[in-house]
Amino acid sequence: MANVEQVQPKKGPSLVIQLAILLVMTGAAIGMGWVSGGYLKQGETPAPVSAAPENTG
Repeated sequence: MANVEQVQPKKGPSLVIQLAILLVMTGAAIGMGWVSGGYLKQGETPAPVSAAPENTG
């Protein structure tokens, strides 16, 4: 049998780091949604639409 060197798999970031990054990204997405919603709502409100003549009375 041939000697085959077993290569150790590279370790990624720990589970705690992954969860922290997930929370940061989630908070950033919520914050961006909140800011963009506020930006969209800052414009003028549309004028109310009056009832059509055939529906009055």
